[in-house]
Amino acid sequence: MQKRIQHKLRVKKALKKREGVKNFKPTIAQAQSWFSVLNRALFGNRLWMPDIYVKGIHNARGQIVYDWDGRVTPVGTYNSRKIPYHNHTLWIEMELASKFRTWKDFIETLAHEMVHLYQMQIQKDPYANHNKRFYAWKQKFSTIGLNLER
Repeated sequence: MQKRIQHKLRVKKALKKREGVKNFKPTIAQAQSWFSVLNRALFGNRLWMPDIYVKGIHNARGQIVYDWDGRVTPVGTYNSRKIPYHNHTLWIEMELASKFRTWKDFIETLAHEMVHLYQMQIQKDPYANHNKRFYAWKQKFSTIGLNLER
């Protein structure tokens, strides 16, 4: 429990320290490092880290892409009630935009996508979308200074 508090404080301090950082261009290493911190601070270190890519994404700051049968597709473009979570061939990756308006936008986007991972990996939510389970994280985010929005 003490470690989780330390990681929450680390996020709060980082938000304060970097509040003036504009036009942030993350690296994969930064995304992976902050994934680990957020995983410990918010998710009890329960998530496994997917492959993370930093790339140009049209009309989004981040997205989860997964495949279980050769149909690589973003969340929401197929009948997700049929996702075979029990099947170990389920492959998941996270894509983050190559540029964010601020450093905080980067961290909030990363944490947002991690909620979708939690929905998939832990809750086995067949939709893993912006539903009640997603917004249930809003209060936990606010305790460390993050917003959880669509």
